[in-house]
Amino acid sequence: MPGNQVIIYRIDSVYEDNGICFTDDKNGKDAPHKDSKETSNPKSLLVPTTCEIIEVVTDADYEYFLEYGGNARTRILAEFNNIQGVYETTFDLDVVVVFRNVWIFSNDPYTSANFAQINNEIETAWQNSFSNRNFDVIQMFTGKNLGGLLGRANAIGNVCTDDYANNYTVDVNLNNSYTVAHELGHNLGGTHPPAGEPTSLCAGNDNQRTVMCQGSNIARIVFSAFSTNQITNSLIIQIV
Repeated sequence: MPGNQVIIYRIDSVYEDNGICFTDDKNGKDAPHKDSKETSNPKSLLVPTTCEIIEVVTDADYEYFLEYGGNARTRILAEFNNIQGVYETTFDLDVVVVFRNVWIFSNDPYTSANFAQINNEIETAWQNSFSNRNFDVIQMFTGKNLGGLLGRANAIGNVCTDDYANNYTVDVNLNNSYTVAHELGHNLGGTHPPAGEPTSLCAGNDNQRTVMCQGSNIARIVFSAFSTNQITNSLIIQIV
């Protein structure tokens, strides 16, 4: 969108910015998600000492299309432009969107409102419709109101072991980039920091909370030392 234009939203089109992430913090290497496919030849992703690339494909359901119409793809790309800098400076990781799909008809493959089933629907949709695409992770954008659910990743740290590593975010506010960064962080190996972890500031006021903190009201896209170490170590383990 040109810099001299703004989007004006109807008040009934903006969901309340208050909710939680439903990603299970135990869905990691020691307790893999039941739908994760361990392979004998894991996908190669990055070596932390050099700049590497993670290839992202995006999907958006019909409800998202109804909300943004022809601007849906542009909005999604803008979300990733907003988080690219922090992933590059923190992890030397270039997040590249290689393909964007938007379902423009009501018979899209996303019919469930169950938090875990949505991840399964993402995997099935991409197996059936986009099996020829190469990518590291699928990020799906939904325009549904899921009653306080902000998003969910299908597992912790599975970008190198799951052919259909995926997450989704609910478009609940004017800037969804914080949730996009948060859910991608789960797929890369980050959990919600435990209560009282000092570097994450999750119990602080809204302008202190870091991006992997549970819940909404995250005012900045910054990874704490705790989350940075988690994600870096997860990626090192996966490429050994």
